[in-house]
Amino acid sequence: MNYYDLLELSSEATKEEIKKQYHSLSKKYHPDKNNGEDTQFKKIKEAFDVLYDDEERKKYDIQLLFGDIQFTEEDIVLLDRYYNKLINSNEFKLMKLLYDSIPKNVKTDIWNKFKKTKQLSIVKAHKSIDIRELYHNETVNLFINSEDYKNRKLKVLYLFTNNGIYYLFMRDNYNSLKVDNITCTLTLNFFIRE
Repeated sequence: MNYYDLLELSSEATKEEIKKQYHSLSKKYHPDKNNGEDTQFKKIKEAFDVLYDDEERKKYDIQLLFGDIQFTEEDIVLLDRYYNKLINSNEFKLMKLLYDSIPKNVKTDIWNKFKKTKQLSIVKAHKSIDIRELYHNETVNLFINSEDYKNRKLKVLYLFTNNGIYYLFMRDNYNSLKVDNITCTLTLNFFIRE
């Protein structure tokens, strides 16, 4: 159940719009007006409670965006920090201005062409490597299934290091990678397995 759909709002809705829509829908679905039926009313209240609270809404938006991937509180804080850093950067503001300047019909044409292209499937299972207890240089060889490589399936790798958590999203670029861990380095080599 998507809370935005339930409240008939876009994901860009302001707090004022959420509050206004909640009041409108709660009047419509109140048990006194629906012969005591309160299921929809409770769902609307639940959606409002999450979307009106800024912290709960951030968590909900992250879960909505990433679907089946489960995040810890630490993951959510880290993602939120990166997100805020990104949207407050001058580069992002410039890109947004450029995007907003593109005529709507051009955006629609591009989107329609994109929808016609072959959709890439996603590998939902993810792997993680924890090197926080590693104190010497190490090399790890990772093998990619040839079918996944040919179909360009997304691979997600979580690296837990003494410098923080890194999220690697790989689809077709499997070059060797060196990860700094303060006192040592982890080298990741990728191989395609036939």
